Amino acid sequence: NQEATKLDFVNLAQKGKYLGLENKNNIPEGFMKNLNIRLVFHILQKSEVIFLYGLNGAPALLICLFCRLFSVRLVLICQFLSPDFEIERRYWIRLLKKIAFQNIEHFITQSDDTYRTLTEVYNVKEEQITQSVFEGGYNLFCDKVAATGELECNKFNSAERDVLTYSYVGNLHPFKGMSEILKMLQYIEDENLNLPIQINIAGPSAAVDGEPGSVQYYQKCLGQISSRIKVNFLGNLSFDDLVSLYRETDVLIHPTQKDCFPKVFIEAFSFGKPIITSKAHGALGSLIKDNHNAVIFELNNPKSLFECCKLLACDDQYRAKLGENALIDVKNFCDLKVEKEKMQETLTKMELT
Repeated sequence: NQEATKLDFVNLAQKGKYLGLENKNNIPEGFMKNLNIRLVFHILQKSEVIFLYGLNGAPALLICLFCRLFSVRLVLICQFLSPDFEIERRYWIRLLKKIAFQNIEHFITQSDDTYRTLTEVYNVKEEQITQSVFEGGYNLFCDKVAATGELECNKFNSAERDVLTYSYVGNLHPFKGMSEILKMLQYIEDENLNLPIQINIAGPSAAVDGEPGSVQYYQKCLGQISSRIKVNFLGNLSFDDLVSLYRETDVLIHPTQKDCFPKVFIEAFSFGKPIITSKAHGALGSLIKDNHNAVIFELNNPKSLFECCKLLACDDQYRAKLGENALIDVKNFCDLKVEKEKMQETLTKMELT
């Protein structure tokens, strides 16, 4: 209701840049370099209550550090890794979060793993937490699912009908999963195996040309492998093209090394597509369920990823059943009404209504 409520939108013209830390002995980390001190203090000066959507950025951390100085109350809407993965993160990462959490009055968790991580790893009190769900754009994709007849068919599919289409959707940051796909392709060549699929990679580079995380880097790696599996780099797609890609995809492959709650899970499930993924994210149990709507592979194990890909490629009935379950599960979980109600419940707990 525009007459009853005034909404001011402050656009951040400065583009964020992703910075990554990665080595074999630690969970990879990523940060958004988008510091805008003027915007941070503008928000603090103009606000009584701030809802933060995650902590992946310098502005969010600064707001946490300075909120008491401005007598601002904070609510964190969050998605975290499972406790098993969170506890393995670098000590200074967990220390920064503990410091930030001291200034947050209430938490809205959007997955079961997030609730467990807050209570078990960071010792947040249960009365500070409201458990919610994550709509994640589900309704937007539902509208497109209903209108799929208007869109172009076979835009991204191979002409060979006996070849299934596996798609990766997301930016190409190294720990998002491209390295796992490359290791699997190398394993297939080394073992002289056959896998009747093609792989579409949809998403922008996350690094300058030639560096890990760029399309050029992965194309060079593929050239060295001489993969017999066709890999198509589609770049950053328009929304309609992304919808077409999901329609034509048989399986979403998202072998992430670290992710809180990938929205691509919701997007793929909206079209009834099963998923191959790891355990290194916070959606396991809440939305992703092994052998029900997805199959889980073991990280750093190219044979495990290959076996998961082969299982879904060779068993049409099993693949279809996972897809049917995915459609039901995403509809039950991604409830915008529940998400709104939980936000209202939080405001009531804070005596702001």
